Amino acid sequence: MDVGALAAGGLIGLVIGLLIGGVIGGLLIMLGSKIVMGSAARFGSAFVAAIASAVAGACIGFALGFVAMSAAPQMASMAQIASIVLGFLITPLLYSAIVRTTDGRAPSYLQGLLIYLLQIVIIIAIAAVAIFAFRIPIPGMPSL
Repeated sequence: MDVGALAAGGLIGLVIGLLIGGVIGGLLIMLGSKIVMGSAARFGSAFVAAIASAVAGACIGFALGFVAMSAAPQMASMAQIASIVLGFLITPLLYSAIVRTTDGRAPSYLQGLLIYLLQIVIIIAIAAVAIFAFRIPIPGMPSL
């Protein structure tokens, strides 16, 4: 198999996944801003904020993982925890910088944090419903 074709296929899959994730994330940001701020965010700004936060999270995770694995491989789990904490600090900052509601308002940092927390709660709830509805096995958990 051609290595170039594999690389192009992987890149195309990455872009498609990022676009689908951006649409889903944008819709969740719109819902979160409607609940937190009283008016929904514009889809364009929510879409860009979702993609920007995904790229920023990936860059942070890569950089921290690279530093931790090169300095001390036993610190990999600490790098994951630091990446999660930095994600909770940077994502609301990106939301407050990029997202605009239909009436032109931008969320404050605290509102961006509440939108992000609401987004995480909705994703966990959807995952839990999907796990129980489709009986997806969870390693280490007894069968239902």
